[in-house]
Amino acid sequence: MKTDSRSAGGSRVVQTVLYIYEGGYLTCRRRLAGIYKVTTPRGIRVVLMDVHAGADIGQMLDFWKPDGIVAEGDAVRAGWLRRFARRKIPTVLCGPAAGADACGCHRIQHDSRTTARMAVRELLSLDYAAYGCVEYWTACEWSDRRIEEFSESLRRAGRRGEVFRSSVECRQGDFRDFLAHVSAFLRRLPKPCGIFAVNDEMALNVLAAAQREGYDVPNEVAIVGIDNDELLCDNASVSLTSIAPDFEKSGMMAVELLLKSAANPRLPPANLTYGAAPLVRRRSTSVFKVRMHGVLEALDAIRTRYAAPEFDVNAVVALMGCSRRSAETRFLKSTGETIGSAIRRHRLEAAEQMLSDAHRSIAGIAAGCGFSDVGTFQKAFIRAYGMSPSAWRDAQRARRCANLPFVLA
Repeated sequence: MKTDSRSAGGSRVVQTVLYIYEGGYLTCRRRLAGIYKVTTPRGIRVVLMDVHAGADIGQMLDFWKPDGIVAEGDAVRAGWLRRFARRKIPTVLCGPAAGADACGCHRIQHDSRTTARMAVRELLSLDYAAYGCVEYWTACEWSDRRIEEFSESLRRAGRRGEVFRSSVECRQGDFRDFLAHVSAFLRRLPKPCGIFAVNDEMALNVLAAAQREGYDVPNEVAIVGIDNDELLCDNASVSLTSIAPDFEKSGMMAVELLLKSAANPRLPPANLTYGAAPLVRRRSTSVFKVRMHGVLEALDAIRTRYAAPEFDVNAVVALMGCSRRSAETRFLKSTGETIGSAIRRHRLEAAEQMLSDAHRSIAGIAAGCGFSDVGTFQKAFIRAYGMSPSAWRDAQRARRCANLPFVLA
C-alpha cells in the first residue's frame, strides 16, 4: 500500500506518475522515452494506462494513488479532468483536450507552425516551379496549422502554392479514388514541384500518386513529411525526407512540470510548447544538378552510419567504389561539401539535439555522435558554433527559460 506523499505544506513528493495514452502510436512511444529519462534516475514509478485496454480510471486512481498525471489530450475521456482536479492531482496534458483550462491542467503542445516552417524551407531551397500541400484525412487543428504555415511561408518567399483538401476528397470514394484525385492534383502543378505532406502517412500517399503518374522523385516531384517515422520513411520505395516533433523532449518537459507543480500546488496553469528535432534529409528531396555514381549511396551511408566511431571518409570512399580523389571530386561537385565535412555536420547536428537533454553528459554525447574522444568533439563544436558544448547548452537553456513563466528544474 502506498504511503501518503503529501508534506505538511500541501506539496507532494512525487513517487508515482500515471501516463494515460491511446494505443501504441509513435508519438506515445517517443513521449514515454522522455518521461522515463526524468523518472528513472529519480526512482519515480511510471504506471501506464492505455485507454484502449478498457481499464477503469477510478480503479487506477484508487489503486495507484498517483502523485501526478501525464495524459495524451485525445486519450482523456469526459469528466476525467474534473475528477483529477477534485483529487488535487497535478495533471499535464500533451495536446488539446476539452475543458483543460477550466480544470486548471497544465498543457504542453507541439509548435506545429515552427516544424512546418522548417519542412517548407527544405522545399523552397530547391527553387522549384510550384509547391503544393496535402492535408490530413480529416480536418484537425494540427493539420490546419501546418497548412497555414505552408501558405504563409510561401507568401513570405514570394511564391504561390496550392492545397489539396484530403478531408473533402476522402468523402468522395475509396482509397483508389483518393489516389486518383492526388494524381490529378500533381498533374495540375508545373514541374518540377515540391510537396509538403502534413505527416509521413500522407507523404507516402503523395509518393504513390507521383509514381503512379510516372514522375521522377525528387527531380520532378520532391516530397517532405512530418513525424520522421523511420519505419515508414526509410522503407518507402523512395526514402522520405521528414522532420519529427521532439516528442521525447515533451515527455521530459511534462514530468519536470509535474515536479514543479507538486512542489508548489499554487502554481498557475502553464501552457508550454516544444519544437522539432533536426530535419532528416532522404532521397525524396536529394536533388543534384550533377548526378554522379555513388553519391546518393554515400549520402545514405553518412545519414545512417555517422554515429559509428569507425565510420570515416575511407569507409565512404570504399562504398563509392573508386579512388579517393575521384570520390571526393564527385561528392564535392554534387553536394557542395567534402565527405569529411558531411560526416562532421551530421555528428554536430545530432550533438546539438542531444545537448538539449540536460541529463546527457558531454562525454556521452561525444560518444553517441561518433566522435573518437571528448577533445575532438569539443574542438569541432567550437569551430562550428563559436563556443564549447557546455556553454552552448547553458545559453540555450537560458533562452528557453526567459520565455517561461518559471524555470523548469
